[in-house]
Amino acid sequence: VIMSGRESREKLTRIIIVLLIVILAFLSQAVISGLKISLPSYITHTQIKSGLLIIAWLIAGLDVIKSFFENIRLRQFFDENSLMTIATFGAVCLGDFCEAVAVMVLYEIGEYFQNKSVAKSEKSISELIDIRASFANVERDGKIEKVKPDEVMIGENIILKPGERIPLDGVVTAGQSTVDISPLTGESLPKEVS
Repeated sequence: VIMSGRESREKLTRIIIVLLIVILAFLSQAVISGLKISLPSYITHTQIKSGLLIIAWLIAGLDVIKSFFENIRLRQFFDENSLMTIATFGAVCLGDFCEAVAVMVLYEIGEYFQNKSVAKSEKSISELIDIRASFANVERDGKIEKVKPDEVMIGENIILKPGERIPLDGVVTAGQSTVDISPLTGESLPKEVS
């Protein structure tokens, strides 16, 4: 599923927020000591770090965890969302919060870049599709008619004007020019035809 631009920006923002929370988690002891904040006796630096990492894991895995529960509801148990949720939940249960966050963040970063590359590929393909000619000038009964390329009958003469795209394959029967055949062959040099 391709994300919209807004969804893509939201994912990137969430990844950045998670990375900032992780940095804060690792710097929490220095920040608390530097600001001379006294913690209650029942709260330790390790608990603060662990709490921040759990928050980061939940934020990073928001989409994945939601998809996991949606898949359970639909009885579709085996996909990447299930694997990521179970693996990172297992790491959280074992107390390895750092690993849970790292796995989820790396997965989300991979998803983000995959989406970007697929969107770029689709855009390139759309641009390639748009290079085809949308009309053909066909000579009928001594007059030139502008028709769609799929309406041209075999044997009809197509008149090409300078700068127009070639709408269909054919044989040059009159005239001489250079044509851009790169949409057909990929060759960037113009070709002499006559």
